[in-house]
Amino acid sequence: MTKNKVGRPSANAVDRHVGSRLREKRKLQNMTQSGLGQRLGLTFQQIQKYEMGANRISAGKLWQIGKILGVPVEDFFAKMPPAVSAEYANDDSLPPVEEVVLDGDMIQLLSSYRLIESGQIRRRILALTRSVGESLSDTVEK
Repeated sequence: MTKNKVGRPSANAVDRHVGSRLREKRKLQNMTQSGLGQRLGLTFQQIQKYEMGANRISAGKLWQIGKILGVPVEDFFAKMPPAVSAEYANDDSLPPVEEVVLDGDMIQLLSSYRLIESGQIRRRILALTRSVGESLSDTVEK
């Protein structure tokens, strides 16, 4: 396990994943880093460090964050890439978890998508989105 300058364990891929999920959950609640920090008695910079995975979030703090955002603690560990969970991210050579930029359009898209109850329609929308993304990706590469 790697240690930081003050001898504490350094953040790893699990911390980055939890941080990215924190960012996602916070943005879905339309809460600012300052707003969350204020409710936790922290600065927005500390929330920013949590979200980037630069600093680890203690179990107690994660529980508080879950209560404030109205989500169970396990939500922060959901969708963890198998490589991260299998190795418990002790290997610093693992690539960082992809960071999703949640701008206004993305938040609206996700909110609307969640309202669709039909699994068949959701899969068709996903297939369409994937197809458009891949065709645009092919166009850019050429």
